[in-house]
Amino acid sequence: MLTATLLTSLILAPETRMTPFATYSGANSKIKKHEVMLLKSQDSWDQAWRRHKGWTDTSKRAPAIDFKKWWVVGVTMGSAHLCRGYVTSPAPYGIFDSEDKMTLRIKPNWRYTTEREEETTPFLFIAIKRNPGKPIVIMHDDARKNGEAPNWRKMTTLNQRDASIPSR
Repeated sequence: MLTATLLTSLILAPETRMTPFATYSGANSKIKKHEVMLLKSQDSWDQAWRRHKGWTDTSKRAPAIDFKKWWVVGVTMGSAHLCRGYVTSPAPYGIFDSEDKMTLRIKPNWRYTTEREEETTPFLFIAIKRNPGKPIVIMHDDARKNGEAPNWRKMTTLNQRDASIPSR
């Protein structure tokens, strides 16, 4: 019995739900294509934020983040109607830390009523605990119906050497 318990704990590594420093999500990004980003400096964060806002003034800056403690993961969906951004809480959504990886579980925030004109390009920027050497697995919930059980799809894995990954 003890052996089975030890094997189970090794196979199913426990996860801890982490609290992000900040989360920015919505449906009106100026980034018009699907993109996944791992931003590890204020400069790269400023550049991504300016692209997201559609700003050409290079003196404008993103919200301040201490990159000695945090990184920013960015996800843009591209053109999508009836989506207000991404859900990152409550569980099972959010950022989870385990011994060998961090996992970000996200779900599009689908609108089930009339579309609003400005809701065309969903985005998420989430400041997570900086953790060099540990991959960040991004899992996307593809469930579309209200109340439907999560339908997980691995979107991508970000490693510490990654900066921006156009994927799909």
